[in-house]
Amino acid sequence: MTIVFCFTKIFRNSHRQIFELDKLEQEGHKIILLDLHKLHGGNPTTDDDFMLKHRKIISSKQGLYDFKASLPDAPVIYISNDSYLQKLSGTFDILIRKQDRLLAFRIKASVFTYKKEKGLRLFFRKFIENTAFLPWHLLRSLYLNNRTYYTPDYYMCSTKIYLPLKAYFTVERDNILILHSDDVNRIVADTSIVDGQERVGVFLDQILPIAYRGKIDPDGYYDNVQKTLFGLKEYLNLDKIIVSEHPESEAVKEELKNRYQNFERSRRNSHSLIKNADYVFAHYSTSIGMAVYFNKPVILLIDDHLRQIKHIANAIEIYKQNLHLPVVDMGDNDFGQLDNMEIDKSAYQDYVRKFMRDNYNVNENSYHYAIKRIISDLKK
Repeated sequence: MTIVFCFTKIFRNSHRQIFELDKLEQEGHKIILLDLHKLHGGNPTTDDDFMLKHRKIISSKQGLYDFKASLPDAPVIYISNDSYLQKLSGTFDILIRKQDRLLAFRIKASVFTYKKEKGLRLFFRKFIENTAFLPWHLLRSLYLNNRTYYTPDYYMCSTKIYLPLKAYFTVERDNILILHSDDVNRIVADTSIVDGQERVGVFLDQILPIAYRGKIDPDGYYDNVQKTLFGLKEYLNLDKIIVSEHPESEAVKEELKNRYQNFERSRRNSHSLIKNADYVFAHYSTSIGMAVYFNKPVILLIDDHLRQIKHIANAIEIYKQNLHLPVVDMGDNDFGQLDNMEIDKSAYQDYVRKFMRDNYNVNENSYHYAIKRIISDLKK
């Protein structure tokens, strides 16, 4: 089976693990990584040889037609983030043939992007969910009236709560797959035993001075973080603190080479680090979800550099409120609030249910599960 993963702005080395591309190839599938950034804008950072070997860059509209003409007559499975399906509507109009199938996914849920439904919208959702026997997808044409959106054949979502209403109006109910998030994919795949020989803290780095270049003073920020991590290591009686580097740190190695010199740094195995940690330190990383899944104490960090950016300050506050987490000001490093710290198990369970996993029947990579389901349907 030919499987085409579609990328626009973000094309990272981490996608190799997220999609378990090696395993798909070992199973005999032909993998194509369709890089559309030259058509739609973006900054792909991958330098992984395996991914580059499978990458196909499209730089023009004619390139889309040429790519389509190069495909076999047999069905092709396209896989794309749902957030692309509006922007890529015209692209998929060109690419997808009658025999092909498109799988859309919406799996990167987080508490600071979630908007709780209420009123008429909440009533309507409950009504639709309670009338599963009705073919709501037959309203597709009505829903698409005055909307630019390419309708997928299958829709994969991390949890039922995170599933957008539009999925019910555009996709057959049996083709809506509620599985789990990318982070849970990593957790399910990791069968290692927790190593409790050392007391370890993990800091989830987000390269914020680079992400907000010109708005955060790098030297001031990294000095504060490093000073605070040293303080936390001593206060919490930890043997060491490991910095779990952001996937995009690979693209800015030179800028980061002199940062965190006194700490161990690790990349690409955040789930394993968190699984073995005694404490997790973060600002507002979505990887906090893995700490929540593993029931790890999480301590949020903030300072005046971060307070100046409204999005960051709001995101930290939302994590604090929803998970009942302590926040340490890196400006004064008062750790007294951490004495007798306990996690709120109810808040943690609620987070997992809403954003990570509410289906415990599937214990494999969610993309692979969906691909096998599509292949099975194509054979019928």
